[in-house]
Amino acid sequence: FSSGSATICNLCSPGSFAGKNGSAECDLCKAGYSTEGLRGSSECTECTAGSFAKAEGTASCSACEAGSSTDNKSGATECAQCEAGSVSEKSGSANCTACSAGSSTGNEAGQSSCT
Repeated sequence: FSSGSATICNLCSPGSFAGKNGSAECDLCKAGYSTEGLRGSSECTECTAGSFAKAEGTASCSACEAGSSTDNKSGATECAQCEAGSVSEKSGSANCTACSAGSSTGNEAGQSSCT
């Protein structure tokens, strides 16, 4: 983008983009999107399933914590705790999986393992 009578163009900072040539300013990525930490982006990228960007202008998406997921949805603005009886063992899980027969989460939500 270029501002005022500038003779050089400035790169948009991470979390913002200029979608067309001749942009006078950079726009912030909307929540659920990021520039993947890059400067000078022409677009924002949707956060993949298992990651989220809570606010506008987020430079990089964050992974969901163990015990939560985005329910296989991309472009998430937050992660949801796994319901009682299901778990996500690792951070960045796209979905929660049901405990196998003979195990449970002890009726607790947001768990990373069945017992």
